[in-house]
Amino acid sequence: MNFQSGDEPKFYELTRWGASGEAPANTSLLSDTIGMIGQERSFANLPYECLFSVFYQSKLLISMPQGLKICKPEEVRQAFPEGTFGSPTESGTIAEAERLLGHRLPELLLNLYQEFDGFQAPTNAPFLLPVLNRPASGGESLVSYTQFFRSEPYFPAWLQRAVVLGDNGTGIAWFIRLEDENRLVRWDAEWEDYEIVKESLLESWIAERKLYESIEDDI
Repeated sequence: MNFQSGDEPKFYELTRWGASGEAPANTSLLSDTIGMIGQERSFANLPYECLFSVFYQSKLLISMPQGLKICKPEEVRQAFPEGTFGSPTESGTIAEAERLLGHRLPELLLNLYQEFDGFQAPTNAPFLLPVLNRPASGGESLVSYTQFFRSEPYFPAWLQRAVVLGDNGTGIAWFIRLEDENRLVRWDAEWEDYEIVKESLLESWIAERKLYESIEDDI
């Protein structure tokens, strides 16, 4: 695919996608763009319009992976039909959670909390913690667990700018780093450093369920 000076409207479509996280209608253009950038290996030969749109306008190379990883609430329900889902979270509950934390919640989480206030996966692991109210049966909420990690000086400094969204029931938890609200990581208090989650949150949850199932098959 050759990029000409008349292609700017096409790049604006990719720009909107890079900013919103929504897939562009012109998926063939997207594929061609990615392919061209990958094949060039050097940006020196890319036309100015391509460089301007990708780097200066949409920052596509940075935004694209995060945008692809947003999961929809209905996809979570479909992937976990046996899961226990909370009721939709009230706006006042979200507002109070954000007040206590001192910042807005990442859009990735707000998108889910609008449909259900947390959910439990196999073995009742809180894959997504309730945002504010701790379960009656015991356990943590996103706010209480995040405040705990921020309150103890012996925890890593990066936790001051992160929210914990859930765990797998064995001590390994998922976090979102606020410097990049779609930067999903996993961390256990026994680890020296966090692990970057390369797949989407939903894909990570599904992988964890498959691990449970493989263990059960071996028993």
